[in-house]
Amino acid sequence: MFTDTHLDILIAVAEKGGVENAINKVSGYLQQKGFSVRVIQLVWEGVRWLPESIPFFPLSNGRGQYSLNQFVEYYTTFLAEHGKPDIILATAWPMMAIVALMSVRSLNKSGCKIISWLHAPIDRYAAAGYGGLECLKRSDAVFTLNRKTYNIIKAYDKSCNVSVVKNPVDFSKCPLQTDSGWDNKTLIFIGRLSAEKRIDIMLHAISQAKDKWVILLIGDGEQKHKLQRLSRSLHLERQVIFVGWKASPWQYVSGASALILASEYEAFPMAAIESLASGIPVISTPVDGITELITPGVNGFLYPHADTGCLADILNAIASGKLPAISPEICRKSVAAYEESIALSDFCEQLDSVMDKISVIIPCYNVEAQIARCLDSIINQTIRGVRIEIICIDDKSTDNTLAILQQYENKHPEYILLIPLEENGKQGIARNIGLQYASGNFVTFVDADDAIAPEMLQELYLNAIETSCDIVECDYREVREGQPLFVEGTGTFQHMDMHNIDTRKKFIMQYGWKTSPWGRLYRKEFLLENQIAFLEDTFMEDIYFSELCILHMDTYVRLSRTLYFYCINENGVMCSDKSADYYLDTAKVQMKTTKEAQKRGLLDACQEEYACLHFSKAFVEPIRKMTQSKISLAYKDFLFLKKSLFQFFPDFLNNIYIKDDPAPETEFYRFLLENDLSEKDFISALRMWRQ
Repeated sequence: MFTDTHLDILIAVAEKGGVENAINKVSGYLQQKGFSVRVIQLVWEGVRWLPESIPFFPLSNGRGQYSLNQFVEYYTTFLAEHGKPDIILATAWPMMAIVALMSVRSLNKSGCKIISWLHAPIDRYAAAGYGGLECLKRSDAVFTLNRKTYNIIKAYDKSCNVSVVKNPVDFSKCPLQTDSGWDNKTLIFIGRLSAEKRIDIMLHAISQAKDKWVILLIGDGEQKHKLQRLSRSLHLERQVIFVGWKASPWQYVSGASALILASEYEAFPMAAIESLASGIPVISTPVDGITELITPGVNGFLYPHADTGCLADILNAIASGKLPAISPEICRKSVAAYEESIALSDFCEQLDSVMDKISVIIPCYNVEAQIARCLDSIINQTIRGVRIEIICIDDKSTDNTLAILQQYENKHPEYILLIPLEENGKQGIARNIGLQYASGNFVTFVDADDAIAPEMLQELYLNAIETSCDIVECDYREVREGQPLFVEGTGTFQHMDMHNIDTRKKFIMQYGWKTSPWGRLYRKEFLLENQIAFLEDTFMEDIYFSELCILHMDTYVRLSRTLYFYCINENGVMCSDKSADYYLDTAKVQMKTTKEAQKRGLLDACQEEYACLHFSKAFVEPIRKMTQSKISLAYKDFLFLKKSLFQFFPDFLNNIYIKDDPAPETEFYRFLLENDLSEKDFISALRMWRQ
C-alpha cells in the first residue's frame, strides 16, 4: 500500500529512552508496510540506538552549541546527496519542523509533507529554546501524545492539523503481575534518574510513611549519586534499592505494589503505560497524559506536584486498607489501545490521513475490451508519497465489464472501489456519484476506454503543489486500437492567473473549446466551494462542468506534455445511432450552462468571449457535426438553435470576434444568423456548404 513512499525521521539528538524506543517501533512497522525509512540524527555521540535494519545517518559528531542554520545546512547537504523524501517526521523538538522546511525549500523541492512529532509538553520545548507553537504553523500536521497538548495547539491555531497518536507498547515484554498487591509494600520507578523526575519527592514521602515501603529505582542518570546521599540522610538505605539500567526492566518487578512517578513534566510516560500493561497500578503527579491515563481508584492515584505529604498519605491509606485493591486485569485493560499492533496501525492511519490523495473517477459502461488497459495504466503510476484511490462506477453494463471490475477490486482492494449502479444513468450521474465517494483532496477523471501515461499523476500533482492552482491540465493525443502510447512534449508549463481579466479572456478563446473533464487534476476543495458538478441524464454533461470550472478558477496551469491518451472507440456514442441526440444535447447543455453562468454573475468581465464560446458549442458545433456526418438537421432544430443564441446574446452579430472574421466558415454561419431563411433556403444553404 505504501510501496515507494520515502520517509525521513529527523531528530536532533538521541541516545536511549522512550523517544528512541518509539522511533524504533514506528520505523520498523513502517518498513513492513512498504515505506522506505531513513533515520537522520543531526548530532550524534557515537551510540547506535537503532537496529541494523533501519538506515541510520548521523550528520555530525559530539554535542555542542549548534544553530538553526547549521542544522539546516547539515540536512540540506544530506538531501542534495541522498534525495528528498516524500514525508519528514520531524521529532521531537518543534524546531525540527523548521529545519525540515528550510532544508527542502533551499533545494527548491515540493511535494514533501512535514509532520511535527512531539514527545514532551510544548512549553518545555519553548523554555529550553527548542522551538514552540510558532514552529508548528509550518508543519502539514502535528502528532502529539496527549489531549492536553492537542488542546493547547488548537487554541493557538484552529487550522492546525493535529492528531493524538499513541506510543506503542510491546505487551509481550510486560507479563501480567498477578502476585502484585498493596500488602507487598513495594514500589518501583523506571526511567532516567534526572532532576525533572523528582525522585527526591518519592524518597521524602517514603520516609514520612508510617509503614516501611521499599522502592526499586530501575534506571541510571546524573542524579544517582545525589539520590544515594539523600537516601542515606533519610536512613532509607535498606528501603531504596538502586537496580541500575535494565534492557528488560519488567523482569525485575515481581511483587510490586505500584509504579510511582513524581515528574514535574512529561508528555506521556511510557513507564506508566507499561506498568499498567503489567497489571501494576500507577501513583503519579498529574503530568500531561497521565490525567488521561489514570482513573483514581480504578488503575491508580494522583497527587499534586512536589506534595510529599499527600503522597505519604496515599501510601498510609494503602497500607491501612482504606483504599481498595486494584485488579491487575483492569489495569491492563485500561491501556489496551497502546498495545503495539493497535497503536502502530493507528499511527499508520494517521500518517496516511496526512498524505495527499488523488481520487481517480472512472465511469464504466460496456468497456470489456478496454477497461483492463485503463486500470493498469492507473495502477502502474510512478507517483510517490501520494495515495491513489480508483473509483469505478459501473453504469449497468450489459457485457462483462462488471465482472472484470470485480476481479480488479478483489486483486487491488487497497486501490479500487467499485460502485455498481442498478440503473443506467449516463456519465453525468456516474461521475457525480464518484465525486460523492471521492476522499482525495485532488480529483481526476479518466474515461474507461482511455489510458494515461505512467508519469501523468506525478507530473500533474507536482505542478499543482508547486503553484497551488485550482486545476492543472496536460496535453492529450488521439490514438486508435493498436497504436503505441508514448509521451511527447517539453514539460514546460504555462501558469495563468485568472484574476487578470485579459488572461481569462485569452483562456476562453484559446482553450474553452476543450470541455472534456479528463486530462486534468482538480483541487477537490475548489469543486466543492463552487458547487461544480455534472448535469445528469444527458449527453455532453461535461460542458456544464468544465465551463463552470473555467469561469470560477483563480489559477490554472497547462503542462506542455502529452500524458493522456484519448482512445478512439469505434463502438462509442459518437459512432452509434444516438449521435444525433448527442449533437443536439451539445446545444442544450451549453444553454443550461450559459443560463447558470449568468445566474452566478460570472460573465460580466468576459461577455464577448463567452458569447463566442456559447456560439461555438450551441450553434456551430451541432450544425457542423451533423453536416459532416450526413445527419439530417431538422429545420425546426435550426430555428431553435438560432432563437436561443439571440435570447442569450441579442447583440451577438456585433460581437468583436465574429463581426469582421473573414474565415469562410464564420461567413457561412453569419449568413445563417443574419438572414430569415425559409426551410427550403436553409436546406439549400446546407447542401451548398457540404459541397
